[in-house]
Amino acid sequence: MVAVPLARKLGLALCTLEHGPADEIIYYLQGHQRRKELTCAFLDCLDQELKRRPEVTSLL
Repeated sequence: MVAVPLARKLGLALCTLEHGPADEIIYYLQGHQRRKELTCAFLDCLDQELKRRPEVTSLL
C-alpha cells in the first residue's frame, strides 16, 4: 500500500473511511480552505512514490 509509507514520509495522518473504496484506490479530500502549494507538494510526493512501483498505474 502506497498510503502508509507516504504518510510516514510526509507526517500525515491516515483516516479510515467506513465502507470506503477498495484499497487499490487512493483518494484525497480537500477542505474549502485548502492551500494549493501543500496539495501540489502532496501530489508530487505521491507521484514519486507511485513511480517506484511497477505494479501501479498512476493517473497523476
